[in-house]
Amino acid sequence: MDALVLLGSFALLCALGVPVAYALGLAALIAAFYVELPLEAVMLKISDGTDDFVLLAIPCFLLGGGIMAEGGMATRLVNLAKIFVGFIRGGMAVVKVLASTLFGCISGSSVADTSAIG
Repeated sequence: MDALVLLGSFALLCALGVPVAYALGLAALIAAFYVELPLEAVMLKISDGTDDFVLLAIPCFLLGGGIMAEGGMATRLVNLAKIFVGFIRGGMAVVKVLASTLFGCISGSSVADTSAIG
């Protein structure tokens, strides 16, 4: 019955046009109140989900990618990769992979590369 309350409230909120992220949160709160969990326990679980060091690093890597794009370093990395492998058939795909590899080497993290390039 608990899962039915959770899924039913989620479906109802989605049918009412509530954005999915808010519908997930509200459905979880409704289900928590239905099973009579204390509000403090729910709030502690919510704060535990946001207390992660990796989540703090992602905006910094996005800022680094934005600075690289505005400063022209990203264009220079792509041009360098184009010099190395641009003449090969299908070279643009290889250029993208090589440019991402070079940026990953500069930043030291493949996650940083994915977040900044993406």
